[in-house]
Amino acid sequence: MVQWAVLWGVPNLGNEISLRLSSRFRRSLGSYRASRAEITLAAWLVNGPADLLNEVLCHEAAHAAVHFVHGEHAKPHGNEWQRFMKQAEVPARVRI
Repeated sequence: MVQWAVLWGVPNLGNEISLRLSSRFRRSLGSYRASRAEITLAAWLVNGPADLLNEVLCHEAAHAAVHFVHGEHAKPHGNEWQRFMKQAEVPARVRI
């Protein structure tokens, strides 16, 4: 996540947010909660395909970066988020 944080101009992002795993996720692969500054990933991703884990982690980290840089009024999958995903060279997919 450090490489994306630097790329996006938020070098302290990794220190500002926490990461947790959840075995409860069934429909979602991940989420970012701004109120807690927390990324939650589906627990099975850790043992799943590495490229999928990378994509989901980048997706959620981009949400966090958008929140840190642009505040709470930015749209969840808006231009700012799409730009961060493009910079990271990760597909900006909303659904998998």
